[in-house]
Amino acid sequence: MAPHCYRLEPPYRQLRPARPGIPAVGAVLVGDLASAPDPATVVRDLAMLAADAPDSPICLIVPDGRPNAELLAALEPLGLVAFLFAAQYSGLPAPNTVLDAARALIEISPSLPPLPSIPLAH
Repeated sequence: MAPHCYRLEPPYRQLRPARPGIPAVGAVLVGDLASAPDPATVVRDLAMLAADAPDSPICLIVPDGRPNAELLAALEPLGLVAFLFAAQYSGLPAPNTVLDAARALIEISPSLPPLPSIPLAH
């Protein structure tokens, strides 16, 4: 599994390295393409994770600027994804930022189930 793949699972306190297998209900998959030496590996690993979690929204941390056509074509197997731009964060984004992006994605993709309402730790 690529070291740039993460899961955010209830109670949504911390991004943790992704591992194969079925995640908790309400999990969000996160791929860090901005810091990965080989973004194609991250996309491939996310596709494998998504096969075990078809209802999990996917958020991608991408380099700043518009994603280019090559990146968008590589992402096609993942379906609809939310983009988080790397320059807005030092390191990984906060869990609430990932949840906000996932919730926005769910609003435009009715095939994804709503995330459970669990208060975030502050």
